[in-house]
Amino acid sequence: MSLLDRYHLLVHDVAAAFGYDYNDATPDWVHPFIHLILVLAPALLITVGSYLAIRGILKLWKYRSTPALHTEPIRGLEKSLFKTVLRYSRSQQALMILVSLIAMPILYLTLELPKQIVNNALDSGRFPIAILGQDLDQVVFLMLLCGLYLLAIILNGLNKYGLNVFKGYVVERFLRRFRLLVYRHWRSDPDARNQSEIIPILAQEVEPIGGFAADVLALPILQGGTLLTILSFMFVQDPVLGAAALTVLPIQLVLLPKLQRRVNALSRTRIREVRQLGRQLSDQLRERQVNPAGLLPVSTSFRELERVRRKIFRLKCECWT
Repeated sequence: MSLLDRYHLLVHDVAAAFGYDYNDATPDWVHPFIHLILVLAPALLITVGSYLAIRGILKLWKYRSTPALHTEPIRGLEKSLFKTVLRYSRSQQALMILVSLIAMPILYLTLELPKQIVNNALDSGRFPIAILGQDLDQVVFLMLLCGLYLLAIILNGLNKYGLNVFKGYVVERFLRRFRLLVYRHWRSDPDARNQSEIIPILAQEVEPIGGFAADVLALPILQGGTLLTILSFMFVQDPVLGAAALTVLPIQLVLLPKLQRRVNALSRTRIREVRQLGRQLSDQLRERQVNPAGLLPVSTSFRELERVRRKIFRLKCECWT
């Protein structure tokens, strides 16, 4: 038996294990999709996951083995931003994790109840049905399931609303503390250069740090839990359908980190341009006179900011699609 024949037998065995047994009578266009969904895509996903895990371990080992740079720390801040976030918002992070975990069973109910309404309330002939010792006819049972579905949707919306409101509280609370620490460090440094840069730093550049403080744990748990919940529901309904949903995951794992790194690099470029613009405007204000020659560098900064923002917007659109 050739290697190709063994591969075809393997695909048939995997398909049979998933409850889908196909043969030569199956249309030809189905065969490549079965190969892609049940063998090639899972193999690629395992390969990509192993590569990312090994690369992460090597980066962590390199980071620990590399001597740290002896920079002057800001009093009140840890060496790692993650440790700083946990230091000042540990209890809030635990509460957001709890709320994120509560959202998972509610989400599963919003997926399961419509199926129960169609299969057991509309297309079922076994009525009356006994629930908690009570005999319910078809209409009452249908109204009960619809009421539970409406309640699940309301709970899901309230959960998201409460989580988003609490995230806003965590963002502003952490930003207030972080701005105060940076401001105290700036005031205590008599040799600080480019003093005007403190304005964009405190007003704009720290905003993403506040978002990071709110999303550092809650967002991965919420998004990852949502993905796992939906995939679990799909695998319970049809394993082949669930496997088909995983076919695009290896591509996303490869492309999205690269696009995100490009967005981060452009964001740092935008920050440098904003600081440069602040220095130029500050110098012109110190002159206390209209300087016609100063219009050209400011206009150049505006044009550069526009170019960088357009690139960031385009890359974000590619990530979303």
